[in-house]
Amino acid sequence: MPAAEESAETADLTEPQELKAALIATLRQTGQAVSPAQVEAAYSRLIKDRDMRAKLAAMKQAGATVDYRQVDVRDAQAFGQLIDDVYGAYGRLDGVIHGAGVIEDKLIEDKTPESFDRVFDTKVDSAFLLSRKLRPDGLKFLVLFSSVAGCFGNRGQADYAAANEVLNKLALHLDHHWPARVVAINWGPWATAGMVSAALERQFAERGVALIPRLTGQRLLDEEVRYGQKGEAEVVIGGAGWQASEAGAPVHSSAGLPLIREAAFSRIGANGAERLVITLDTARDLYLKDHQIDDQPVLPMAMAMELMAEAVAERFPDLQVVGVQDLKVLQGVVLENGPETLQVVLHSNGTGGSHPGHVRVQIVAGEQSPRVHYQATVEVDHRLPTALPVEPLSASEMRSFPKQVDELYRDWLFHGFLFRGITAVEQIGTNGIRASIVASSPDRWLAGSSPGQWLIDPLMIDSGLQLLIVWAREHWDMTPLPSRFRALRRFGTPAGPNMTCEVHIRPNTRGQIIHADLYFLDADGRPVAILEDMEGTCSKALNRLAGNTKMSISA
Repeated sequence: MPAAEESAETADLTEPQELKAALIATLRQTGQAVSPAQVEAAYSRLIKDRDMRAKLAAMKQAGATVDYRQVDVRDAQAFGQLIDDVYGAYGRLDGVIHGAGVIEDKLIEDKTPESFDRVFDTKVDSAFLLSRKLRPDGLKFLVLFSSVAGCFGNRGQADYAAANEVLNKLALHLDHHWPARVVAINWGPWATAGMVSAALERQFAERGVALIPRLTGQRLLDEEVRYGQKGEAEVVIGGAGWQASEAGAPVHSSAGLPLIREAAFSRIGANGAERLVITLDTARDLYLKDHQIDDQPVLPMAMAMELMAEAVAERFPDLQVVGVQDLKVLQGVVLENGPETLQVVLHSNGTGGSHPGHVRVQIVAGEQSPRVHYQATVEVDHRLPTALPVEPLSASEMRSFPKQVDELYRDWLFHGFLFRGITAVEQIGTNGIRASIVASSPDRWLAGSSPGQWLIDPLMIDSGLQLLIVWAREHWDMTPLPSRFRALRRFGTPAGPNMTCEVHIRPNTRGQIIHADLYFLDADGRPVAILEDMEGTCSKALNRLAGNTKMSISA
C-alpha cells in the first residue's frame, strides 16, 4: 500500500528524467553510493504507487468501500486467515479473481528447483487454497488468471506454463462440481507495466504477438464474468490484432484505415466534440477522377460514409462499426479549385475505452464559410451482429434484362473506370433488380501505400446506387440522386471479389421519389451489409449526366 501522499520532491514532476534526477538526489542523502539499478527500482515503485493511488481513488469515487490487504499467497496460514477474516467481517464472498503470478524465465537446463517452485507455487498453491477455503454455495464466480503459455507453451517458461495448465484443469474440475461459475482465462500478454518488460515486449513484436490493451482486457474480463456460461471453464483471450486504447489517448494507430492517413484528433469547443482534418486531392484520391460532374471531382456518398465510419473506428478502436444511421446528403463536396480540406467532426460523450453506442458525425468543408455537407450517426458495438437470411425477390415479378453492362455505363451511368462495379444485371422487375457486382481494394483507389481494407466498401455501396439509376431509367426514364437513407447494417466484409446486390423497391416509391432496400451478399449468399430505405430524388433533367455529357448539380 503506498503512502497516502507522494513526496513533495516528486509530486509535481511528470517526465521520467526529472523524476529519476529527484530520486537520485533523495537516495544520495542517505550517504550511500547510488547505482542505476537502485534508481530504476525506486522509479518503478514510484510509478506503481501513483497507479495504485489513482485506482483506489477511482474505486472510492465510484462508491466502493476499499479494504486493501497484503499477504503472501504462498503462506497457507496467512492467506487462509485473510479469507476467514473476510467471511467474518462481511458474512460472504461474492466473487474472487485470482491474479497471483511471478515469472523467472530461463531455459530448463538453467532453471534451479528453487526458482521453479517460486513460479509454480505462487499460482498453484494459492489456487488450491482458494478451492479449500471458499464457500461455493454462496459464491457467484471464481476467475483464475491463467496464460496462453498453459495452452501452447512458451520458450523459457516451463514452470510458468505448467502452473497455468494446473489452473486450467482446476477450473474445469471446480466448475463441474460447484454451483458457481469457475473459469480460467488464458490471457495473452497485456500492454501494461507488470509481467511484460520492455525487452519482452520487443520479443513479442518480433514474433508478431499482439499485446492486449489494458482497457480491452478489462472489458473482456467484464464480459466473461457477465455472460460466460457454466461449462466454459477454459477461455483463451489473445492473439488478435488489438489496437492500444488508453483513456485520454489523443490518437490511435490508423494503419488499417485507408482514408484516415496520418490525421490526429483534436478537441473543439467545450462540449467534447472532436475532429479529424484531412485533405482530398486527386493526386492521391484517385477515385475522384472517376467520379466527376461537370468535369469537377465530387466526393461520392459511399466514400463519405466510409470516411465517417473510419473516423469513428479510429476514435474507438476497441469497438466494431456495426452500422450507420440517418445519413443525409446536405450538399455535395465538389473540388472546384483543387484540393479540398475536410473536417470530420465527432460528437460523443465516450472516451477511448468506453462504449458510446452511437456517435454523431458530420463532414464539414469550406475554410472561409464552413458548412456541414454530410451528417449521420455511426453505431458501434463490441462485435458485429449475425445476419438473418434474406428473403429473395419474387421470381414471378422478375424478368431478364436486355442491356449489356457496357451499354449501361455508356448510356445511363456517368461513372468512370474505378466505379464500374456492376458486372452483369441478372434480372429486373417492378419490385427490384438483381445484379452481380465486385468488391474493391484501397490500393487501386488511393495512390501510395494504403494498408488495410475498407470498413464499408465504397464500390460495393456505389454499385448498389448505380442499380437504382438503372431501375429508374428502365421504369421511369429518370435518374435518381441519393439524398438520405435510414440505416446501413454491417455484418462483415466481402470474403472475395464476387458479390450479388439485390435492390428491393419499397411500396412507398412513387412520383419522383424512389425508396429501396439494398442487400449486399457474398459469394455464398450471406449478407455482408444491408442498406435500409435508401431515398433518391429522380429527374429527367439528370439523364444528361450519363455518358460523356456533364451538368452541374448540388446534391
